[in-house]
Amino acid sequence: MQKMFFIIPGFTHEITNPQYTWLKRHLTSLGYSVKIVPIRWKRHVMSDHLQEFLAFFDTHKTEENHVLGFSFGAMIAFLSAPQTQPKHLYLCSLSPYFAEDLKFLKPSWQAYIGTRRMIDFKRYRSLSTAKLISSDTSVFCGEQEGEKYPQLLKRCHQVATTLLHGLYTLVERAPHQLDFPTYKQTLKQAIH
Repeated sequence: MQKMFFIIPGFTHEITNPQYTWLKRHLTSLGYSVKIVPIRWKRHVMSDHLQEFLAFFDTHKTEENHVLGFSFGAMIAFLSAPQTQPKHLYLCSLSPYFAEDLKFLKPSWQAYIGTRRMIDFKRYRSLSTAKLISSDTSVFCGEQEGEKYPQLLKRCHQVATTLLHGLYTLVERAPHQLDFPTYKQTLKQAIH
């Protein structure tokens, strides 16, 4: 049986970013076919990213599919999971940009994200989406990033505990960086 592993990068990240290429090599060594999903970030909102990923997924899916997303990519993986129904879903540093999180965003972050994205985020609720996901799901949050971004820590933990088959892991000493040594080690242990 062919096993496909989709990796969805974080906001503004390209598919050649070292945060994902190490993971692709590791997953390939485990026997997975791996696709790092190209996302067009400029002038697009989350609903655009979801449609883009769903089309990519439909083109490349196999009998057994696994999906990993980092940061904004984790939002895309999470929000699309009720449709894609992966065998396993890996949410790494799930961004806290759901409707219930927006009131906690600093004005500087709102300006950076942009008005169109902020309006689009209001369409998505994390806990109601979590209740629609039946896939085994691993949710990871870096210890350092959780200290720096408490809303990210809260969102990761709440989603993990709401999921039917959720597992929450706090990654020791890890910042918001998928290729940080403890993040890499934790993912290698979690993915078989």
